[in-house]
Formats: sequence, C-alpha cells, structure tokens
Amino acid sequence: MDWFVILGPVVVLAVVALLGFAGCSFEGGSLPPSLTFKLRVPDALTIVQAGFVFTDPAMVRTPIDAPTASTEPGFNVFTHSLYTPAPGSWEITAATRASATGAPMAAQAVTTVVFPSDGTRWRVDFEASGDPDAGTLRVDFVAFVQV
Repeated sequence: MDWFVILGPVVVLAVVALLGFAGCSFEGGSLPPSLTFKLRVPDALTIVQAGFVFTDPAMVRTPIDAPTASTEPGFNVFTHSLYTPAPGSWEITAATRASATGAPMAAQAVTTVVFPSDGTRWRVDFEASGDPDAGTLRVDFVAFVQV
C-alpha cells in the first residue's frame, strides 16, 4: 500500500508526459534555407576589425560590424548567417583590418552571388592572406558552396 502511494503519482506523471507528445510529428533534417558569409584570417595577424556588408535583391545595404568569431586551425574565422534570405542577386563585401607587428592595414573583397529559391543552405567563403607590414594584405573570394 505504501509503495502504491509513493509510486502512483510518478507513474501518472510519466503517462501524462508521454501523452503530451501524442499527435506530434518530427521532420528530421528540415532546416530553413540560409546564406552564410565566412571570412578566414590567418591567426598570425592581429585583427583590428572584421566584418561584412551585403546588399540584398531589394537593394538594401546592411553592414555587419560584429560577426560571430571562432577559430579553425591556423585561422580566426568570422561568420554571419541570414535565415530564409530572399532569392536573387546578393552583393557581399568581406573586409578586415589587421596588423602583423606594425600599423594596421585594411583589405576587402566584393563578390556577387545568386541565392536560389529552392530552400537550400549556402555559404560564401572569403580568405585573407599576405603581410600587412609589407603592404600585401588582401582578401579574396574563395567559393560559393552549398552546405
């Protein structure tokens, strides 16, 4: 009798919790379409600033001054993602201001990509290289890839 009094509410709670999922359905792998901008800068450089500017198909220009920062082996990585972006032509500028030991130098790259309307996820890759002290810092468009 004592066990029934103690375990009864626990069993009822478990049954109610399971019934809460009745009628729910799960669609695995259905992520919203996205467009991600990615800039890789060698970790030997001191980053003063990194960011993106994009112009969407409606010709609205948006600066991203504080992208998400992370690291990959040998690189500092800066990214920004847009979810459910409008299909059409996007102009993306990736820019960085960095230094090695001397004064910072700025560099940027501009590319135009066409985002499809098929609900897929895409990434625009840029990479910085060169030596700011020698005046050779550059940012290059690398790829527009489906992810």
